[in-house]
Amino acid sequence: MTVREILIAAKALIPDEDHWWRGHNDSRADVVGCECPITAVRRVNVAGSMISSIALCEAMGFKTLNDLYEWNDAPERTIAEVHAAFDRAIADTAP
Repeated sequence: MTVREILIAAKALIPDEDHWWRGHNDSRADVVGCECPITAVRRVNVAGSMISSIALCEAMGFKTLNDLYEWNDAPERTIAEVHAAFDRAIADTAP
């Protein structure tokens, strides 16, 4: 899979707030089907999960995975912002 295909599939795993996981204090951490951007990418591309996670990080404009975790987990973050970050990364990786 290309980075773009992985991003599209990962975004589809987080269609709404009910399927979005935000950090270790989120009560939905153990709910099946609840993903953060990084876990969604890893679920889509298990074989290359670290490479895919780093590509996601770079495509979304973050220097490290920790930067992406912190951004995703910020209390003020919204699902719309997460989707917008995916959309920008998908557009930026278009052929």
